[in-house]
Amino acid sequence: MTNDHTDEQTAAASAAMNRVLEAEQAAEEAVAECERQAQALLQAGYTRALRIAARTDERISSLRMRSIDRVTRQIEVMERAERAVQQGASPEHPQAARLDSIVEELVAELSGDDSPGSDGQANP
Repeated sequence: MTNDHTDEQTAAASAAMNRVLEAEQAAEEAVAECERQAQALLQAGYTRALRIAARTDERISSLRMRSIDRVTRQIEVMERAERAVQQGASPEHPQAARLDSIVEELVAELSGDDSPGSDGQANP
């Protein structure tokens, strides 16, 4: 009887050990799957960050080009105004009012204030 009892205990212990080993194997597989998923998420995040950086660079370049174009146009306006002054525009000359208007527009645009009379004075 002791032998039967010992055999039953051995079988029960063996079955319990097998269940523990199976649970350990399942846990290892679950951990490995979580690691694979985490790696995939990291890779997706890295790829997304690269796309965002590329789009940001494109936008910065576009803004830079538009700013350069704007400054170039403003310089051209200033050069035209200077040429008009050098060609004899005076307060009595009809182009003087137009020149004053262009200069005021340019000052407003450069200062970021496009409202009329932005210098605190009413426009004539």
